[in-house]
Amino acid sequence: MGTPVRSLDDFSAVYLDRLKSGDAGGLGELYVESAVLTTTGGPFGSSWVVGRDQIVAMIAEAMATYTVDDQTVPAAPFEYHGPDQAARVGTFESTMTVKATGERLTMTVSAFEVFGRTTDQGWQYLADHSTVTSITSNPAVGGSA
Repeated sequence: MGTPVRSLDDFSAVYLDRLKSGDAGGLGELYVESAVLTTTGGPFGSSWVVGRDQIVAMIAEAMATYTVDDQTVPAAPFEYHGPDQAARVGTFESTMTVKATGERLTMTVSAFEVFGRTTDQGWQYLADHSTVTSITSNPAVGGSA
């Protein structure tokens, strides 16, 4: 297992680094074993997966089709509920490239994230829900889409 995320302020940067590098297993480490990941409105439609193994499989499937070029961080602050639980509701943008065509997609996403912290695992997702509110498409560079 990789280095645990000790500060919630560092969580988004660690997540984005693993996302952009295509590290599905590393992303999976950021979810507790029993975490819930749900998405609606995205390129794959709606999904609901429970447990780290299913989360890693879903992320790996998406990474076989897309590369993530960039993603903004929600500006909303974390709300702490005691020292070891936090949540955040916010909006971010994610820019991806379709591997097969080079088409670039920009998604606006509304997210609700719930985190927990343990001494040995650091901060991890307990629940992660994303709703894609818009998708814009740009042709591949060079117009070969």
